[in-house]
Amino acid sequence: MLSGVIVNNAILLIHFALERIQAGVVSHTAMIEALRLRTRPVLMTAFAVTAGMLPVAMGSAIGLERLAPLGAMAIGGLIVGTFLTLLFIPLLFIWTQKAR
Repeated sequence: MLSGVIVNNAILLIHFALERIQAGVVSHTAMIEALRLRTRPVLMTAFAVTAGMLPVAMGSAIGLERLAPLGAMAIGGLIVGTFLTLLFIPLLFIWTQKAR
């Protein structure tokens, strides 16, 4: 679940930037536009999944008390992964586009 959300967010950013590049925008500007327009959907996804995992992480989900550590790790990984997606994916994209 965690890797699916993180990869989906990265694909969302890269796809939007590639569409802008095909429209004739410079790669640096295209990624900045992608960040400006797609940060909110990425954060909304992360917050929604985090809110859904809170009962599991707190151990208040009936029958899932044993999975509380897993829920806490999923929430922590999602927060870190979302931050890294919004930071490193644009940097790597701009770096690779400059190399072309």
